[in-house]
Amino acid sequence: FIREDFQQQLGKLYSIIGGEYKRVKKYNQAATYFNKALTIAEKINDQKSKAIDLHNIGTLYDEQLHYKKAIDYYQQSLKLKTELELQENSIKTIINIGGVLTKLNQNDSAEVMLLKGYKLARKHHLLIEQKAALEKLAEHYAKIGKHEAAFNYRTQESYLKDSIFNDNYTDKINNLYVAFETAQTKNDLLNEQLKTDQLKTQKAQAELKVATRNNQLIILVSLVFILLLAGGFVFYRTKQKQKNKLAQIRIEEQQKGLSAVIHAQEEERKRIAKDLHDGIVQQLGGLKLGLQKVFSGKENDETNKIVEILDNSAQELRELSHKMMPRALGELGLIPALEDMLENSLGNSTIIHQFEHFGINSRFSEKIEIAIYRISQELINNVIKHSGASKVNVQLFKTGNDVILIVEDNGEGIKDDKKDGIGLMNISSRLDTINGKVNFEPSPESGTLATVKIPV
Repeated sequence: FIREDFQQQLGKLYSIIGGEYKRVKKYNQAATYFNKALTIAEKINDQKSKAIDLHNIGTLYDEQLHYKKAIDYYQQSLKLKTELELQENSIKTIINIGGVLTKLNQNDSAEVMLLKGYKLARKHHLLIEQKAALEKLAEHYAKIGKHEAAFNYRTQESYLKDSIFNDNYTDKINNLYVAFETAQTKNDLLNEQLKTDQLKTQKAQAELKVATRNNQLIILVSLVFILLLAGGFVFYRTKQKQKNKLAQIRIEEQQKGLSAVIHAQEEERKRIAKDLHDGIVQQLGGLKLGLQKVFSGKENDETNKIVEILDNSAQELRELSHKMMPRALGELGLIPALEDMLENSLGNSTIIHQFEHFGINSRFSEKIEIAIYRISQELINNVIKHSGASKVNVQLFKTGNDVILIVEDNGEGIKDDKKDGIGLMNISSRLDTINGKVNFEPSPESGTLATVKIPV
């Protein structure tokens, strides 16, 4: 029993020495001592120490960019910790695994591990682990292009860093006060001793007074410096919060203005479409009936041609009013309106189209339905005008609290000179008003895959 306890302490000592070598980046020496610690843990069957040693070796490979070796040791460590139910101890390992998976471009798995580590760190109120998870989440989302999520996690990390700093700062002040009180107590005791000891020389008394004064001056200067530092920090944080608040207000005002413009456009479209359909189209219809009555019994090629021109004009105006604000969207819903739009746009072309939808069991708000319809219309127009595609596939479905629109073609893809076009700008503007997002990427069939995500 004594020998086993000695071996356990020796293994911990090896682990500490390995950690110090790793801290100064002497990785070969660190690996030697970490492996010695692991050998002892396996020999005496100390599973907890073994899990810790495996984690330490994983961090060693992680820092040297040997990610596949790192993740192997991390996973061995996590498996042991899970079996031993060392939940708090496993949080760092989970977070480190997520970080390595990001570097290995295993983005989905990385996101799962990092979010799991962050939730566990919050559950157990571990601030350092929370900060590490937030930092790696920000790096992960920045790498995969989700810059809004990356910014949110980086902001949370900044606030948490401030909280940790404040806690450390409070501890330092408390320690300083303890040191001050200790110094004062020693000083009082020394003064009492001086009063009772008349054999002390005047020189010793003078030196003691000078030493005491110097100590008090050092403590006072330290306190003033810390207070000035704290005041500067508070002032800086206040200014930053004000700047962030003003920026947020500007963004909100821009979104309100953009939403108002788009709403006004749609209302004007409705009005013009209604005026066309209920006004001019109806008048042309009446005019056609009147001419047919006048020409009754006098029909010839010229009268038939006049009636045909009038009928075609009325039909063109009717189609124009439907394009400006399709009646199917208001009366039947989003799915029939999209089917009608695709048939009218692509039905008479050489482009083969397919429309799939699922999970859409109820109507959305008018604002969202109009946005989805207009964005679909813009994407289909881009396919017709610019892609040179022969096939296009449209999918619309609801998942969770989001509705997803996917438009995929087998054309030439979006060229650089088209990325800032008016059509794509219109799509982005509409999505900004409803907190939606769009992503363009190459299609597996060499064309373009457009994915639109809208919260509903």
